[in-house]
Amino acid sequence: MNWQQAIKDGKVVSVGRSCATDGDMDIAYALLLADKQWGSSGKINYKAEAISIINALKASIIHTKYKTLKNGRLGRRGRIPKYRWNQTI
Repeated sequence: MNWQQAIKDGKVVSVGRSCATDGDMDIAYALLLADKQWGSSGKINYKAEAISIINALKASIIHTKYKTLKNGRLGRRGRIPKYRWNQTI
């Protein structure tokens, strides 16, 4: 998720191209907590959404050799594949 979000035409959109890795991890963790609290058999599969984000983060921000987090910008393209929070889940 980019650092800055805005409302445009009634939808949340990303502004800029820099991200906050800790915020992205917080979102995934919140979805895991939602799964624990309410389960994932309803309209939203919280666990699947969390796993999708975690996998995308692992593919984009973990240094393959050193197993450390890379600095922001998620692969230098500003977003992770299959990772778009400006749409409704």
